[in-house]
Amino acid sequence: MKKIIILLFLTSSLLLSATNLSFLTGFRLRTYYHSNILKYSENDITEFKNAAKPEKFQIKSLDDFVIEAKAQFGIKHRLFLGHTQIDKLIFKYNFYTQNDVKNSATAGIDLTQFLRKNLSLKLGYYYYPDIYLKQYKSILDDTGKYYKFSYAKNYYRAILNYLPLNFFKMNYRFSYSQLFHNEYFTEFDADVYTHKTGIYLKIPHNLEVSGSYSYKISKTRKNNLAQNYDVEDASYESNIFAFSLLNSGIRISKNTELKLITSIKYEERFYQTTNINDAYHYTREDDILSLDSSLKIPLTTGFGIQFFYGYEIRQTQSPNASVVNDKEYSLYKCGLAVFFNK
Repeated sequence: MKKIIILLFLTSSLLLSATNLSFLTGFRLRTYYHSNILKYSENDITEFKNAAKPEKFQIKSLDDFVIEAKAQFGIKHRLFLGHTQIDKLIFKYNFYTQNDVKNSATAGIDLTQFLRKNLSLKLGYYYYPDIYLKQYKSILDDTGKYYKFSYAKNYYRAILNYLPLNFFKMNYRFSYSQLFHNEYFTEFDADVYTHKTGIYLKIPHNLEVSGSYSYKISKTRKNNLAQNYDVEDASYESNIFAFSLLNSGIRISKNTELKLITSIKYEERFYQTTNINDAYHYTREDDILSLDSSLKIPLTTGFGIQFFYGYEIRQTQSPNASVVNDKEYSLYKCGLAVFFNK
């Protein structure tokens, strides 16, 4: 009890001694329609509709309406180094109205430290306790039963932002994730490393363009599994290219300015296994294309609404035709968000 009192006293003293202290809050509520919540292939969709393998599907529908709530709380101060620092706690929850197996929560913390007026460093940690993908058979069970394929994730990131000119910004991001699958699929436990560089350019007439390149490595951990561990190795490397265009000069009234955002992302993913018996990953390549657009309408200071639409498609190359049929998918989602920041 004494330690808690001392800690609270020290925390209060630090906050009171901080200069330019202000509190920050932010809320966002999104509701949207998702056409393919588990990214099923046409083969899976046909099986689901025909009820061919009911044990394989733990969902009530292929599509769903999703409600996503996000809240963040923070403080802005100059406690350290004499420069502005922003500390935030972030919480997010996704609720699927028809398929509660996909419900998920996220909690995280972000710290942004300005080193100079045009140079800042952001550090963050996020925890995902349960991410559900699909139902699969486990190599640890020879009954042929389908099990829930899910994992927990630790996500760490560091972002360095540099603004050499008022109209030009560049950044570098390094992120690291630890994936821990449930007891039936521990061979998929992995460490994921991503290096990302990006540039942002403001041009006349209220336009902003941005582009980035990411190099991603997902390496499975060599867990001590049964003798048939080498049957599957989901390690891969990716090149990810992204581009976006923001137009913020569209006015519909004196105090209302629309922001139209369009973005495209392309990922080429190369699986790394050398085991020719690993039919699902040997010499496999995935090409994933995402297109997103949104219209943001600020209504008052810090408050507004946003309409959005997204489309995603994956194409697979593999010597095994069944893998191509199982892994290719397409989906879209569209909806509305309400946001408030103070």
